[in-house]
Amino acid sequence: MKKLSLVVASALACCATSLSMAAEFNFKAGTDQPIGSTYETLLQDFAKQVNEGSNGRISIKVFPAAQLGNELELTQGLMLGTVDFTAASVGNIGSLLPKVAVLGTPYIFDDIDHRQRVISQGSAFYKALSSYVDDAQVGVKMLGITTAGVRSLYNSVKPVSTLADLKGMKVRTLTSEAQVEGWKNFGAIPTPIAFSELYSALQTGVVEGAENSPELLFMMKHYEQAPYFSLTEHMMATGIFMTSDRVWNKLPPDLQKVVLEAGAKATANEQQMDIDNAESYMKKLTDAGVKVNNVDKAPWIELSVPVQDKIAQDTDAVEMLKLIRAERQQ
Repeated sequence: MKKLSLVVASALACCATSLSMAAEFNFKAGTDQPIGSTYETLLQDFAKQVNEGSNGRISIKVFPAAQLGNELELTQGLMLGTVDFTAASVGNIGSLLPKVAVLGTPYIFDDIDHRQRVISQGSAFYKALSSYVDDAQVGVKMLGITTAGVRSLYNSVKPVSTLADLKGMKVRTLTSEAQVEGWKNFGAIPTPIAFSELYSALQTGVVEGAENSPELLFMMKHYEQAPYFSLTEHMMATGIFMTSDRVWNKLPPDLQKVVLEAGAKATANEQQMDIDNAESYMKKLTDAGVKVNNVDKAPWIELSVPVQDKIAQDTDAVEMLKLIRAERQQ
């Protein structure tokens, strides 16, 4: 009987310990990017920081590789409760937050340094964007601005050196009007397709080309179907790291502070990782036999300025566009 009492006491002690260690809040974070990508690494970094900063009161499980849906579905999932944290390209959330579309227009940034000045925490643009997201009343809260490489064109047909080479090519784009307008303006046939479906679309000829960073071109193995990589460098990609108001309002002020601080640190880390990755992934592509060519970007840039102005006007983002252009080197 004494041994049985000891066993029961031990079991109860173990249960009590497990209960005391159980998280008070359990959340899900999702991305459609693969394991090892910048967005997946961002979410893992954020989850670790939040868990440590909250002393285990918050637990976040990360679901990569579109397990919870593509970027548009993940963003919608914030309101539906199917996901609690996600990072999405500005090109995929224009229907939710129209003003962010200006960030997705071609050649909106002169170079990486220009982009970093614009999106740095504490910049006039960062403050304006954060206020816009909070005031939009669409059920999401911004935790940081992400980056996703320098996007260029790749295709299955030929090297593209000029706008004439591009004319009539079916190019997969993001879902935003800015993306569609930009590529139509260049002479391509823009074709919005979910990122998770792009490999098969290239394989079957639904599209002949697409555009993305060297990292994702390599990681998603799109180069197997589209071995021509033309360095248009038309987009210094950005995105928004978000949670839902539903999640935010559940948290007491001390844990809201933990989440905000972790969001700021994790997105800063993600931006640096993104910059550091660029050179190594270009080497991996050339080692894999990808045919890389440079592009005279001047005509492309000239065509893009009216698109920037139009999208800013259409989405009431003229002041945001001014803030972006104000950060250019004189």
